[in-house]
Amino acid sequence: MLEFARSLAQEGAELVRSAHERSAPWTLSSKGRRDLVTDVDRRVEDHLAARIRRTCPEDGILGEESVRQAGRSGRVWILDPLDGTTNFVHGHPMVCVSVALADGYAGPPAPDAAFDACSSGFFSPAALPRPLLGAVAAPLLRELYWAEAGAGAFLDGRPLRVSAAADLDEAMVATGFAYRRNELGNNNLDNFCRLALRVRGIRRGGSAALDLCYVAAGRFDAFWELYLKPWDVAAGMLLVAEAGGSVTDFSGGPRAIEGVEIVASNRRLHD
Repeated sequence: MLEFARSLAQEGAELVRSAHERSAPWTLSSKGRRDLVTDVDRRVEDHLAARIRRTCPEDGILGEESVRQAGRSGRVWILDPLDGTTNFVHGHPMVCVSVALADGYAGPPAPDAAFDACSSGFFSPAALPRPLLGAVAAPLLRELYWAEAGAGAFLDGRPLRVSAAADLDEAMVATGFAYRRNELGNNNLDNFCRLALRVRGIRRGGSAALDLCYVAAGRFDAFWELYLKPWDVAAGMLLVAEAGGSVTDFSGGPRAIEGVEIVASNRRLHD
């Protein structure tokens, strides 16, 4: 199944790369003030979902754009067909296709289910699935990351390990900001300003999935953000954990596949 996940990510990446090289016979629309979507996002998601339905018809599917399939196997594929759409539109290379398979999926929540503050409503809070494997392909950088629970994390076949940085003053960290940052009280700007005075450097790449891959690869020492969705983090969380890192909420508690806060680090900075 890992090989299938890798092939999905690579096929999606090829579609993204082809669209990029054609220099914009794609259409652009908006899901909000800053939340862009292109027909490339939708074409990639439709392609991946069709492949999953043919190969794993019993599995659920959760895609960023529109695909929702409950499934009957207890497993769910979580897809981000183009993480970093704004980057893609501007020709910035930090974009990726993220594919994860998670287990323990009990189907979508009941319509009248009550959610706590850490739920965005895609899963029942009592039955959050656990990532089993993930693949992240960066089409414009020509990199393929993957991980399998209990079997390690890899970049193009090379084992990954988180960095050895032990102090914030020697750390390069990454973050991002919600599309609705003008409307949100906790928009991460205060966190950014505080940490900017304590770390060696902060980067804002525009693709949470790749930021997490970079933590797994030791390129970043830590990453934090708010209000990310399952498709942003499902594969990357597993990569960080399998590369020896830690993934928690801001208080250091367990961070499930769905939640408001995420901190991923090389573990030493957590400690």
